[in-house]
Amino acid sequence: MNPTDNRMHAWIGSWILIGLAVIGFNGYMLLSLLDEPLAGHSPQARSANRAFRQYRILRQAKTKKIVSEMDLLVSRFGDVIPKERPMAGTPAQVPTPEGKKVPPPPPPPPVTLPALTGIVSRLSADGTTQWTALINGSVRFQGDQLGQLTIQKIDSRGIVVVSDDRSWFIKTPDISFSLAGQ
Repeated sequence: MNPTDNRMHAWIGSWILIGLAVIGFNGYMLLSLLDEPLAGHSPQARSANRAFRQYRILRQAKTKKIVSEMDLLVSRFGDVIPKERPMAGTPAQVPTPEGKKVPPPPPPPPVTLPALTGIVSRLSADGTTQWTALINGSVRFQGDQLGQLTIQKIDSRGIVVVSDDRSWFIKTPDISFSLAGQ
């Protein structure tokens, strides 16, 4: 073999390798166009996942801030608001269809209503408003038990507590201190 044949074989071999590389690259590009990326790896999914993680971290930070502010309110104003409010009033006699007056049933035992010191609202992850009440110096949610009373509803106007078949509305106190302006 002479040296020019070796050179010719080298050129042919290199052109074959370059051709195979071009075919491989084109095949890879064609497959990436035909195959959709996995949902977890698409740029939109990664961006949405990152935004949701940031929202979760921000929501946890805001919830911690709200709880600490409620603790601050309790420490500042907890002793100003009375802890208990007794119920007043007696039922009147009820007339019967025959015109006879029947004495009313014996009054139920007196109920001591809790002292509502504040209400906080927050927006949950699903877009609904969740209400939290500060009652007798502790944070309470809808459905919590307060002795013989159950918190049935919490909203911006106050709370509704129930016991057996009776219910009471406790109005939100007037705002004497607010962190909203800070």
